[in-house]
Amino acid sequence: MTAIIGVDVGTTHVKAGVFDAAGRTLHIARRSTVTHQDEQGLFYYDPDEIFATILALLDELFAHAPGVAPATIGIASMAETGLLFDVKTDKACSPFVPWFDSRSSSQAAFVEAEADVFELFARTGLRPNAKYGLCKILWLQAHMGSIPEGAVWLSMADYVMYRLTGVLATDYTLAARTHAFRIDDLSWDAEWLRHFGLRQSLFPDVLPSGRPVGQLQSAFVQRFGCKSQPSVCVSGHDHLCGTLGAGLFAPGDVLDSMGTAETLLGTFAARRLTRKDYESGLVFGLHVIPKQMFWLGSVPASGGSVEWFRQQFAEPALSYEALLQYVQEAGDEPTGMLYFPYLAGAGAPKLDDRVTGALLGLTQAHKRGHVLKAVLEGAAYEVESIRRCAMSVLEDTIREITISGGGSQNRHWLQIKADVMGCTLRVSDTVEATLLGAALLAGVGCGLYSSLAEVAAGFSGQAQTHVSFHPLRHTAYQQIFTERYLPLQKVLHSYA
Repeated sequence: MTAIIGVDVGTTHVKAGVFDAAGRTLHIARRSTVTHQDEQGLFYYDPDEIFATILALLDELFAHAPGVAPATIGIASMAETGLLFDVKTDKACSPFVPWFDSRSSSQAAFVEAEADVFELFARTGLRPNAKYGLCKILWLQAHMGSIPEGAVWLSMADYVMYRLTGVLATDYTLAARTHAFRIDDLSWDAEWLRHFGLRQSLFPDVLPSGRPVGQLQSAFVQRFGCKSQPSVCVSGHDHLCGTLGAGLFAPGDVLDSMGTAETLLGTFAARRLTRKDYESGLVFGLHVIPKQMFWLGSVPASGGSVEWFRQQFAEPALSYEALLQYVQEAGDEPTGMLYFPYLAGAGAPKLDDRVTGALLGLTQAHKRGHVLKAVLEGAAYEVESIRRCAMSVLEDTIREITISGGGSQNRHWLQIKADVMGCTLRVSDTVEATLLGAALLAGVGCGLYSSLAEVAAGFSGQAQTHVSFHPLRHTAYQQIFTERYLPLQKVLHSYA
């Protein structure tokens, strides 16, 4: 049986999935992403540990899907996490620095002082921020003394692909999250890099998303018992791969990816970025779909806030079944409390690493379920803030949103979200949309499918669940959002 494989290296989990040529799931394997913290409080991932996890997942896939002949393996990953890898010694010369680690905040301030920020945005779609690769590289340079001559900056997906194939490369979407890549002419920004004394060879070759760059090395073919030698590619930015797995292929489509971080992401036809785009506060970039771009706003600790609640409000940690029961006991109406989900700062369109979370309106009458529901409401209010911003800059309405990610399994949260925004939510039956999207992109790249249009046609009859909003609750939520949440949101940002 011909099959396609997707790999997703995420903040919370590392996953791998094998699908048949029609996109039907054969098996999904997952492990926790092990996050480390050193004595200085800096977060990191161990590259050998990450790759060992990938191999264990692939071992499981092939054990549970005997007889498959994988045509290709597509790899997606969190976008800004990366490391320096020395090709001369064939070893990592730094651990992976996570996207959420703020160690390079001073470098971000330095980059901002050195740039015409709008011109930089027009070239990259980004504003200076500690999460991007350029700032992380400058921090490593300062703390290592110098960058080894043979060092290359690799994202998680790039590194995994290299270990599987022996070939160095990245794709447009991950390159675009380094703050060193020009999305207007699809090239590394050599002049900008020289300004910081960095060489262009610090970055790998860049290819379209899903373009095969090598084949699975023979040792791994034998290890997994493959009946073929599949091609391997970088499929790209995990959120963007998720749009394809959720069946979104056209300009105007909007995806809400609900994970540790939550992202509202929309697609539009590729064009030059404008001053209005810049002033919106949204992030822009290249899509995995050719000739399309995306806008993006994020809530860095959306699902992270739920995890915080789960860990801190019970010993041992609350089960997910218990969470559902608690929020159900809180009732259908708005809690009236205001939770600001800034445990890891705020994302676009009000990007702010310094702002901290808050819970307001708590009384003796409130129980644990009310607090949990307030957490879910706060994350929904932040997404509503992003939706309103996107409608303003694009001069278009957003009344239907497709949901993916782990949070899509929480039916109470989905109803809260629909009621807050006054939108219809479409929940695909494809639970692991990023894995499927990564595999489908690889399938197009290796020629298994003629085009993304052929892939899109296969989603036409896909089963979906629709969540509609309740008009009276929507009116109540909108009043809270407009009269209380937005004014206090401004206060919290100014206080930071």
